[in-house]
Order: sequence, then C-alpha cells, then structure tokens
Amino acid sequence: MIDTIKIKHTYAVFDSNLLGDSWTRLYRRTIPTWIHNPTGSKTLPRLTMIQTPNGLWNLFAEVSVPKMLFGHNSRLPKQDEVAECLKMITEYVESVTALPFNARQATVAMIHFAYDLHLSKADVLPIIHNLSSRTLKHLEKLFYNDSTLYFQNKKKSRIIRIYSKWLEVLSRKDATEEENNAAIGVLRVEVCLMKARTINAFVKKHSLPAKRSVNLIDQKISMCAILEILDELDFFELVTNEKSDLELLLERYNARTAMTLTGFNEMVGHFGERFYKDESFGFSKHCYYSDARKCRDAKIWKRRTPKE
Repeated sequence: MIDTIKIKHTYAVFDSNLLGDSWTRLYRRTIPTWIHNPTGSKTLPRLTMIQTPNGLWNLFAEVSVPKMLFGHNSRLPKQDEVAECLKMITEYVESVTALPFNARQATVAMIHFAYDLHLSKADVLPIIHNLSSRTLKHLEKLFYNDSTLYFQNKKKSRIIRIYSKWLEVLSRKDATEEENNAAIGVLRVEVCLMKARTINAFVKKHSLPAKRSVNLIDQKISMCAILEILDELDFFELVTNEKSDLELLLERYNARTAMTLTGFNEMVGHFGERFYKDESFGFSKHCYYSDARKCRDAKIWKRRTPKE
C-alpha cells in the first residue's frame, strides 16, 4: 500500500531560536534550513524546517511507514496500521518541535505507493526480465543488475520501481530473519511521486479534493496508482499467461464488436461500473448492460483486478 511518505505543515510565525541542540543548521543552503535526524535503532521521522523567501516556515516529516511500524519494510501496512502510524508521527513531531502537527491533515510532499505480488521464488526474476522489454509512455527505462526495473521521467519526479524484495533484503547485512522470510517470493511494485508538480497532476487526474494525507495515503488510491502501471505493462497477462481481452473477444465475436467491447471494458476499468450515469459520456443504460453481458459471456469482465 504505502512505503515512504514526506508530509508538511506551514506556519506563518516561528522563532528558529526555539530549535534545540538536536537540530543542525545547513549553512550551505541558500534558504535557511534546519534538520533533525533521530538517533537510535528505532525508525522515526526525519524532520526538516525551512524558512521560505516569503517568510513562511515549512516543517517536513519524512519516514518509511512500514519501517516505523515494523522495523522493516518487507511487509506493507494495512489501512488501519497506516492510520496508527500517522498518529505516531503526529505525537513524535509535536514532542520534538512543540508545534501543532496533524499528520492526517498534512500536505503530502512525496509519496511512494507500493504493492506486493506474492509469487514463487523462482518466478520473480523471469517476470522482471520479461517486463524489461516493455515500455511506459514518456518514461525512460533502466534495467539494473538484472533484478530491478526502473521507469522514470527526466526530472525523476515520477519513478516506477519493480524489483525482487528478497534480493534487496539479502543485499543488506543487518536484515533480520523476519524481514527475510517476509520478502521471499515478493515482487515489489512502487509508484513514487517525488515532487509537488507530480502530486498535483495525480490529484487532478483522479479528482481528489486535496493533496493531504487523508486523501492520498489511502489503500484504494494506492491500488489505483499501481494498477494504472501494471495495466499499461499488460502485467497480469504476463503473470497468468492468459490470453488478452481482445483475443478472448475475437474467439466469440467479429472484429468490430470485439474492438468495441475492448474499449467498453477499458472504460469500466478506468471510470468504474455504471459509468453510464455520467451523462457526459452519452452512454445509455441499455447499451451499458448489453455490453456488460457480452463481456461476461467472453469471461473478461473485471478479470484483471488483483485481489487485495
């Protein structure tokens, strides 16, 4: 669901003299910046305070949600666990800064959506290798060490990572047995929105009310981001070795009908069931249920949505 997040609150008034000895001023920065790196073995948020040119103060908190909860990120958290983590972030930041910091209502400055596909250990690398021959529109591709596949834009503000979680864990000397066992056979897919502009575009595309934690750090939103990428890569056909929707439709209908139903099925996947209720599509209720019945008959109805 979610791995790393970076969230912020903005304050109109603040006195930097209130920052204690645990804060470090970064004098090389052109904008006044202080950081607070937690000490000890427990994962806690890294804090950054920045005074903007217009005199406002931005306080950022960055942390890996699963590492804060479990001590590692081989296991991804559920929605209720994420909610608990946001409470923990609120309490920690407020205890360090003495400033109000509601993590649930904070603005999201960076987010890593994540999803784990549990496969046999032997299947993970071959699938990644097969995916390495595919492309994503407007994104550059990098296949690293035959085990990690990257897609990213030129500014690296949007990054997709697909990799063997187990091999990543094995590369670290301090990995625990629990962490190792949880990663075996896991194909990790991450969609990372690294900058405000990329997050703004995502929020606009999915008609979200705002780019706050309560809107973005959500299991359904995370799955939407992941499924967009997997669908574009035709991932599930690769994993299951099933025929494509179009191939199944052509076995039952003529080419024109098959092409029409392929488009209809994509509309359902993108806009949801009963999209005909939106009059802007100009799609009647009768046509919707007629096409839905044909898709069910061809056994393609919603077949590409993975179980959560």
